[in-house]
Amino acid sequence: MYFSCDVGATKTRIGFSRDCKKIENIIIKNTPKNFNDGVNNIVGSILDILAHQKTKKIRGVILGVPGLLDKEKIKIKKAPNLPLWQNKPIKKYLENKLRTKVFLENDTALVGLGEAVYGAGKGYKVVSYLTISTGVNGVKIENGKIDENVFGFELGHQVLAIEKNKPVYIERLIGGRWLKEKYKKEPYNIKDKKVWQEVEKNVAILVNNAIVHWSPECVILGGSITKSLNINNVRNIVKEICIFPRLPYILKSKFSDVAGIYGGLYFLYKNDRCSL
Repeated sequence: MYFSCDVGATKTRIGFSRDCKKIENIIIKNTPKNFNDGVNNIVGSILDILAHQKTKKIRGVILGVPGLLDKEKIKIKKAPNLPLWQNKPIKKYLENKLRTKVFLENDTALVGLGEAVYGAGKGYKVVSYLTISTGVNGVKIENGKIDENVFGFELGHQVLAIEKNKPVYIERLIGGRWLKEKYKKEPYNIKDKKVWQEVEKNVAILVNNAIVHWSPECVILGGSITKSLNINNVRNIVKEICIFPRLPYILKSKFSDVAGIYGGLYFLYKNDRCSL
């Protein structure tokens, strides 16, 4: 059995498969803030799933986790939403408990991989995936692989300006956490069209920057904030500001919550942990 785990700030999704292609089922658990509780929650869930299967062998496990990973991808270096998970031996702990190879990868990277291979980006060689949710991030997928990197990608921390000696990050203009802070309500309850027009303008800047940095065939927009956007408005603004003579396709994501599970299973397959 192969296990793909998407660890979010509030929920952990654990999908399992016999062949890295078809998801047999996905279970959803709350994500404990405490590290020991969190990893034991994952171990217990995997062992419980195995107890109800004919095959008892774990052939591979991957975790998509929020935040910055270290270069060796054995621990989380910085995770604002899960600070008690930082600098903990996640990979070693899980490998000892489960007695199998465990991979760690950034959660957005695996979501982007799933969308590129099976979702809206299927058929394109170079894909940029951008997520606009509580926070903002993105990833470049090329030929079905996460682009090489040292510390991952942090697109939400693009600096658009310096004001009063402080950086203006794009995440603080379009991320759900900051929209809620500014307007004192959940983003999905914001009905003022002018607010969303301003958000769409700044999302277009994010998209433009991804295009000129990564030169993709398509850009996929995912995340909860994207659901409130007029994608045509974003396209039109990008068309006005982008230097390239022709824009890549700008698309909304196909999957909602399972792209990271699919991305994780495909990652296991590409790393020779599966035989399709």
